[in-house]
Amino acid sequence: MRRRRTGRSGLLAALVLILLTAWTAARVYEWAGSSEREPKAVLYLLQVSAFQQQMLAGELQEAGSLQETGQLAALKRAVYSAQYSHERLLRAADNSAAPPAMGLYRELLSCLTGLELSGRRPLTEAEKAMLTGAAEPVKALAGAYAAMLGEDREWNRKEMEDLKRRDAELVEYLERSAFKLESAS
Repeated sequence: MRRRRTGRSGLLAALVLILLTAWTAARVYEWAGSSEREPKAVLYLLQVSAFQQQMLAGELQEAGSLQETGQLAALKRAVYSAQYSHERLLRAADNSAAPPAMGLYRELLSCLTGLELSGRRPLTEAEKAMLTGAAEPVKALAGAYAAMLGEDREWNRKEMEDLKRRDAELVEYLERSAFKLESAS
């Protein structure tokens, strides 16, 4: 009788070993296949970031209705939010074909900070025009931004070059506008 129990316990031990091996193999296979999740995460971050670009364009359009420098906080938050989501996208993409860094955020924040530092005062028509003038180009930039990742989940070089060009044009526009404002003061 003792041998029989040993045979059953040996069979049970072998069965447990097979189950543990199968479970471990399944986990390793799942872990190795996790690279498929990364492009999905990048795709989702791109969608969030494109949405933030559109929100920023909307805030810039509404800047024409602002009355004073104290009301620029929502616009500044939209810039920070768009910048944050873009930086997270850059980190998630983490390769040489990733989207370019954008100077638009730096320049917009510089302009907004300059306006806020001038004290709580009414916004001039030229300042409102500078901000609303950036709305349509930012909206177009958001379109190029959303199209950066193709249906095959590969980076679209043409759209990224378009994004770089649009970003450079916006930075130049903001620098020119800020210079004109400083010269007029």
